[in-house]
Amino acid sequence: MRKLTVLFFIVFVLLAHSAVAEESTINCHCFTDRTFDHQNPEKVVPYLLATTQNSFLAVAFNAQKFRLVKDLMSGVPSEQLWISHYVAARSGLDTKSVMTMRQIKGSWRGALKEAGLLEEQLSSAIGAALEKADDEQLATAVVDEALLYLMRVDSEQLTTVRQAGADNREAILCFFLAKRTGEPAPEIYRSVKDKQTNWGTLAFINNVQIGEMEQELKAILN
Repeated sequence: MRKLTVLFFIVFVLLAHSAVAEESTINCHCFTDRTFDHQNPEKVVPYLLATTQNSFLAVAFNAQKFRLVKDLMSGVPSEQLWISHYVAARSGLDTKSVMTMRQIKGSWRGALKEAGLLEEQLSSAIGAALEKADDEQLATAVVDEALLYLMRVDSEQLTTVRQAGADNREAILCFFLAKRTGEPAPEIYRSVKDKQTNWGTLAFINNVQIGEMEQELKAILN
């Protein structure tokens, strides 16, 4: 009986360790492939997309990138970071206070009201997302606003790229490359979506320093 108890305990520990390891892998915001590999150019794409988004968020709201990465690694969704930094910037509050408001109020609509932001002062896209209580749609509206006003992208091209299926990371990288190359963003996105090329190869042939995306973005925003 004692041996059986010990056996069950060992199995329980192994299963628990496996579950924790699996969850850690899912939530981990770390990457092993951070440089371009000629033999496998797509290996760097996950890191390239992530660091581009984090860098643009840092530049857009004058945030510290290492803190953003730390939040992501602790499990904070990127959508929450975009929205909280936007609300903080518009209200003059700090992001921690904004996140606390969101938690207490139970919705971003309630948090914005608490922060003193009137919906009529916000864009129609942000208002629509608040109406639906859709965090993903709200974060998309915030990213689009940043692209329009900071990167000064063409609104019609942005609509085209979004309708083609670009998520926030892809939209940011796509318009960064468009600014870098002078090529229309929809054509760049279509070439990747149609598998004519990939983000890693596009970054490499255009001499993008993947490890210095903050500086790369600042250069095209100046």
